[in-house]
Amino acid sequence: MNQTHFLENYCTTSLSYHTSMTKFIVLFGVFLDILCLSVMVPAYPELVGLYHVPERYIALSIGVYALATFLTAPILGQRSDKI
Repeated sequence: MNQTHFLENYCTTSLSYHTSMTKFIVLFGVFLDILCLSVMVPAYPELVGLYHVPERYIALSIGVYALATFLTAPILGQRSDKI
């Protein structure tokens, strides 16, 4: 009886850790997404003037960001559904 109780407690603890780690990964991904939108996009005009970067590179970086968000959103969605 004592061994059964130990196994049930161990499995619950392991599942709890996996769930909390998944929550952290999903929330960290959302945090990075919001950080990029709220900090980097408004700073692009200043970066163009400061570093003399062609505007097409700024447009390319925004396009790569949008593509990466498009490709990773289903993965984050699946992870968040498992929580």
